[in-house]
Amino acid sequence: MKMQGAIYARLSREDEDKIDSSKDSRSIANQIKALTNYANENDIEIIKIYYDDGYSGSNLNRPSFQEMLKDIKNHKFNVLLIKDLSRLGRVMHQVGELIEHFFPDNNIRVISLNDNYDSNHYNGESIVLRNFLNAFYLKDFKKKCRKALERRAKTKHLNYYPKYGYRFNEEKKEQIDPYSSQIVKKIFLYASNGKTTSQIAKLLNEAKILTRSHYAVEVLGAKPLNKNPSNKWKAEKVWEIIKDYEYCGHSLNLLKKEPPILVRNTHYAIISEELFKKANDQLLSRNKKETNINHLGSILKDAISDKKMSYYQSNKDAFYYCKGCGYIVKAKLLHLLLYQEVLDLIKNGLVANNMIRKCYKKRLFKTSFIERNDLEVKLATLNEKFAKLFVDFFAKENTSDDFGYKSQELVQQIKDVEEKLKAFNSDEAKVTIYENKFINFIESLKTRPEIEMDLIKMVVSNVLLSKAKDSKIIDVTIIYKVAKI
Repeated sequence: MKMQGAIYARLSREDEDKIDSSKDSRSIANQIKALTNYANENDIEIIKIYYDDGYSGSNLNRPSFQEMLKDIKNHKFNVLLIKDLSRLGRVMHQVGELIEHFFPDNNIRVISLNDNYDSNHYNGESIVLRNFLNAFYLKDFKKKCRKALERRAKTKHLNYYPKYGYRFNEEKKEQIDPYSSQIVKKIFLYASNGKTTSQIAKLLNEAKILTRSHYAVEVLGAKPLNKNPSNKWKAEKVWEIIKDYEYCGHSLNLLKKEPPILVRNTHYAIISEELFKKANDQLLSRNKKETNINHLGSILKDAISDKKMSYYQSNKDAFYYCKGCGYIVKAKLLHLLLYQEVLDLIKNGLVANNMIRKCYKKRLFKTSFIERNDLEVKLATLNEKFAKLFVDFFAKENTSDDFGYKSQELVQQIKDVEEKLKAFNSDEAKVTIYENKFINFIESLKTRPEIEMDLIKMVVSNVLLSKAKDSKIIDVTIIYKVAKI
């Protein structure tokens, strides 16, 4: 009697970027083919195939994977075939939980071809241990690859997909594409003459100009950049082209790195530095005009009803009002009051720069504020404990079960601290941006007349207005973003 089995395959976006998935054995089709051949050779009837295409292994919340887990609980099959254990996931303690507990508890036999693993016949050391080791080797390998990539990024142009305006030659070197490069020039000329990104997108669509992805696929014969590329130009795509300094012939490598690595004169330029600057100056100018709303409606509230104050401007004056509250406030008088309050705080040292950083940190982290050094020390300590756990295991001072339990616990703790560090770094960057902006505001007080509104918005969180019945006095309560001493 044939055993009833299922196949699970996975390919992440990261895998697709690194390989030619149509030829590589890790592609979905080739994973399924290899596993089907194995099933036929070993008298296993495949009743269902599950696959997740474009999903990371760091997250178990994948649609087909979750469907497979439900079917396992409902005992729809008893053998699971996978190409290798990493197809189940990349987080080793999660994979260990599946291999050591979930699958055995549900009477599932697991066969992993590349790992030479069959849960019915495996007599080696813990498969979880082996994968922990692999994960650590992989992590170290990735660090080395990252350093090598950074070295390359400092010397040459890194582009793995033809940028709109260029094409790859047979040696995978970027060359100017005669047709699309002219479209790029038009986009910059339109922008330098004052057209908005929406207007430019409309002109391109009316002229039936192919978008970057469609041009690369249909004309250049490249692999699709996205699964569902848009066939219409959009304002944000036009914006991306206008803001791309690489069209001047310089490379901005590793854009996710802060700051990215700039290498000059690495490839042919499509536009001049002057045209790039003119187009971006116009874009910035128009953007400021469109987004500069010179009022405080977003931070003003009526204290009693908690309604936001609305703003309106007549030919002679501007006012704030609250529907149903029965009073209005002259905008100029309120702005002057708030501005003077903020200036007094700064002049009297009640909001000092060192206090801004400290108070804003507390606001970001709320009550659970932890210094970066504390987190880094804790992470180093956990890594030392993990390394000692390996040493003890190989010295046979711990059993496999004991090692598996302790290692899972340590890995979870390490992961938690790494997540906190990641969040801390993100918040720390916000604090630095906030502090720098504030210092710039203070330095600009005497030279920029328009600083009034910006400074109020920077320091004030909310302004609560209230007016008692039969009274002409409007009470103003200011809530600051940073604490006063």
